[in-house]
Parts: sequence; C-alpha cells; structure tokens
Amino acid sequence: MSNSPACLIVVSYYDRRGIDPLRRLFATMREFAPGLPCDVRLVVNRDTRGYLDLGVSWPGLTVLERENRGMNIGAWDCGWRALPAYDSYLFLQDECHVLRPAWLSAFASRANLAGVGLVGEYFNDKWRLPWDRLKALWAGHAMKDHRIRGKAANRVDVYLDFFRRHGLATGTNGGHMRSLVWYAKRRVLESIGGFPIGSNYGECIAAEIATSKQIEALGLEVVQVADEPFSYIGHSEWVRDPASGRFVHV
Repeated sequence: MSNSPACLIVVSYYDRRGIDPLRRLFATMREFAPGLPCDVRLVVNRDTRGYLDLGVSWPGLTVLERENRGMNIGAWDCGWRALPAYDSYLFLQDECHVLRPAWLSAFASRANLAGVGLVGEYFNDKWRLPWDRLKALWAGHAMKDHRIRGKAANRVDVYLDFFRRHGLATGTNGGHMRSLVWYAKRRVLESIGGFPIGSNYGECIAAEIATSKQIEALGLEVVQVADEPFSYIGHSEWVRDPASGRFVHV
C-alpha cells in the first residue's frame, strides 16, 4: 500500500440498468478534482451474460463481477473486501454524480473527526423515531418483498426480524444514512463485520438501516458530510421539492 492511495472508491452497477448514469458519474469524477488521491473499483452485479461495454475509465481502474445479490450494498461489501486493502472507502451508486471539487477530501475530513463512524450525503431523519411509533405509522401499507416466513408483514417488523436473525443491533430508533453515498474507514468496517446482505428488496432496506445501527452500537456517529443533503455528490433519483425545500425520491 505504500505506493497506492489510502482511499478506494467503490462504485456499484447493475448490468440490467442503462449505462449512461455510470458514464456520467465517471465524467463528473474527472471534471471535479477529488482533493485526495484515490483508486476506483467498479463492482458489477450481473444478471446477464456476454460482453459488457462499460465505456468508463480511471487510472488503475479495477472491475469486479459478481452474482446479483444484495443490490448496491452487496456490491459495496464485495468491493471493500477484495484485495488490496485500503485505509478508507467511499461507496457510490452508479446513479450518483459529483457536484463540486474537493468532494473526496470533504468526506475524509468529516470522517477524521473524533467519534465519527459513517459519513454520507442524506441521513433519513424522518425515521429517527422509536420502532413502535414507526410500526404504527406504516400500519396497513403493503410493500414489495416485505414478508416474514412467507406472509406479508409490516415493514418495520420485517426489518426488526432481519436484525434478530442476523444478530444485528437495533438501536432505539430507525434513523439511518441512506445507502446512496457512504464513506467509512476500514477499521470501522472490520469492527462491524462488513455490511449485512439482504436477499430481496425488503431485506436490502433492512441492511441499509442495520449498517447505521451497527456503527452507532460502537459508540460512533453517523453523519452527513454537510448540513445540506447532496452538497458534494448528487443522485439522479433525488430532487429538491420546490414547495417544501426537501429532497424527494422520483
């Protein structure tokens, strides 16, 4: 590692998605200087076979292909575990795009503050409520792949069941960093045993929440890189609502 950057950027990509967002991400990564040296590893979740023309480049870029399991978090987990090891990791979905210079150094600086374990772009503060309150709020809402032992269930029960089955911390509330952009140091990832892997959509949401809860259980904070969401790295599926000023999923 003496001749390599201390940080690895791990980008997830699903091969059934269009390639244009991925190419836009790499273009903006080159357009705006990251502020720190870094390597890039692209992890492709594959459902198809045959040649895949990614059309992206970065000095020393490595590409890994894997079974499509665990969605973005599954790809990220594969990416940080693969050798060589790095001191820290920035995890990105392919739908991301860089907004301004010094984007990587901003995450590194925030993560270097005492007591910080995970840095991201958008913390889901609306879920910072006790679990029983969240369960009541979602009563009667059916969601895809939200089942317990084959039977449709309240989404909160599905997540808590996932936590229990995998021996994961639940914390006192559901507040969590959305799995759009994450930055963490290797020592933190090793302390939590890496990211939990879901087997379907519902379990992947549970894995997203569980990662924040696991890090909080270490006594570390889960924080945004800046006060405003999407200050350094944007996401094509999240836009600001003119009426409320909040970011909404589209």
